[in-house]
Amino acid sequence: FTRAVMNSNNIDRLITPSQAAVDRAMARSFGVSASSAGMQEMMSSANAVLVVGPSVGKTEPVASYWLYWAQRYREAAMLVVSSEHQPLAERSNHWLPAKQGAEGDVLRAMMRVIVEECLAAPGITTADLDRLGGNVDIDTVALMAGVDPIELRACAILYATGGKGKSEEENAEYPASAIWHTVAANTVGNSEDTVIAANNLAIACGNIGRPGGGVMALRLNANFQGSTDVGCHPGWLPGGAEVSDVTARAGFEEVWSTRWNESAVSQNGFKTVRELPGEPGVSIVDLAGAINPGRITAMYISAQSHYWAGPIDPALLQALAKLDFLVVEDAFESDLTRLAHVVLPAAMYLEKDGTFTNMDRTVQRVRLAVDAPGEAKSSLWFMGEIARRLGYSINTDNVSAILDEIGAFVPAYAGISFPRLERGGIQWPVKNFGSDPSVHLSIGNGIAPEQVQIIAD
Repeated sequence: FTRAVMNSNNIDRLITPSQAAVDRAMARSFGVSASSAGMQEMMSSANAVLVVGPSVGKTEPVASYWLYWAQRYREAAMLVVSSEHQPLAERSNHWLPAKQGAEGDVLRAMMRVIVEECLAAPGITTADLDRLGGNVDIDTVALMAGVDPIELRACAILYATGGKGKSEEENAEYPASAIWHTVAANTVGNSEDTVIAANNLAIACGNIGRPGGGVMALRLNANFQGSTDVGCHPGWLPGGAEVSDVTARAGFEEVWSTRWNESAVSQNGFKTVRELPGEPGVSIVDLAGAINPGRITAMYISAQSHYWAGPIDPALLQALAKLDFLVVEDAFESDLTRLAHVVLPAAMYLEKDGTFTNMDRTVQRVRLAVDAPGEAKSSLWFMGEIARRLGYSINTDNVSAILDEIGAFVPAYAGISFPRLERGGIQWPVKNFGSDPSVHLSIGNGIAPEQVQIIAD
């Protein structure tokens, strides 16, 4: 709707600056904004987990269960870098109570320990530390961050060795370790810096693409990953291609431009869109700055604001009040509905049909359990009806067909269908039905080798 009808890339998820920073860091390191670890690996192959950021029990209480499960039943080592005195810290092997904003420095100091102890992956040397900002004095970082340097060293060695400890055997092989971080919930500090440091640490130890390894970015909102995958982003098309990519845009134009009803368009005067815009749109982080000078004068918010992580930025609320026209979908009265010129009664999650994709890329079936009350409808219905009145056809009657279209445009979803989802959630990338399964987001499988890289801050 945004690109093929509105002819705009001004689309984004309702996220915080820290969530946006995590997005950028993951794309910079891995070439795609997606976690390379999986929750189910806690049951099968987790050996050690480094947990970074605010209390995972508060930000992701359901996901945190798997950490405790892995610790209790698989005896996985737990390592915590957090300023919060959380329950997991009490039960961890090592807790580094780093001050808020100092987590990235602690992770870089851990990398220095790992390289000095000859525990890094082949090809990672002390020469890399200068480029990565990891050539730091460990004692100085520990003092600045408020952690014990002995604990920091012990934590680094346990992470690098998959919770086993350093072996005296030359060229010893160690199991993988995972990193789980809740940096998206940060309210202070440089979130992008912290995530880059975490990604670099995982890459330096060869933990990307290994069962029980990788990085899990816990990003708060339900279906955050799914909305990113299908292009709810000002700079990315469905599947992650940049909007400036002419070849990628052409594939969407070929399908989407055929859905105009010429007779309806001629009656309402609305212009057909044949070519998609190639310039990145305005992100939510820059939205207030675009509304205030009048660059954006109308907005459609398709969300339920009470589910959003944290209060809405007061500066953004003030800017929204200046819009000439604001449409808001919501199930309850909120700050946004009080500003809106038109309020559309939104159906809630139990009143919708479709799929959610969670933080470890698992696509799950969402089934309509009860009919929406009164005039409440799903976002899909509202979008379809508005598009129809403008002369454009969007198939809103068959969610299975919509999933098929997602699979046609997003290669990682190519093998996902409702019949296969009936058996349980499926973690992408998924190949077409009948081909070999692929579970782990590994180098060369969903992420090209040249896209996995160590980033200098």
